[in-house]
Amino acid sequence: MAETSDNVKWWKTRRQNAKDSTLLTVKGLMLIDGSPHFYVMEYGKICAVQQGNPSIAPYTVDLDLFDETDRHYQIRLGHRTGGDVLTQPDINALIASLKPVSHP
Repeated sequence: MAETSDNVKWWKTRRQNAKDSTLLTVKGLMLIDGSPHFYVMEYGKICAVQQGNPSIAPYTVDLDLFDETDRHYQIRLGHRTGGDVLTQPDINALIASLKPVSHP
């Protein structure tokens, strides 16, 4: 997700530019409705990638969470009509409260 168009250069090999271009395409496809709101956060042993902003319509936030063993968890937070809107501090507290479960 850190890929930018600045990584594609004329002096790089065709293979490297193709890889970078593919990553840019995938990044564009993964963003919610083309939302520019994209954040990467770390809380202890949890790394979170957040797409969406809870204070901007459609008030939807997708969280992709990764623990130290690279297990992947997904959480989608949305707004119901008449319900309270989550704030960014609420989402930060939710992520910070998560602890990976150890597997034998």
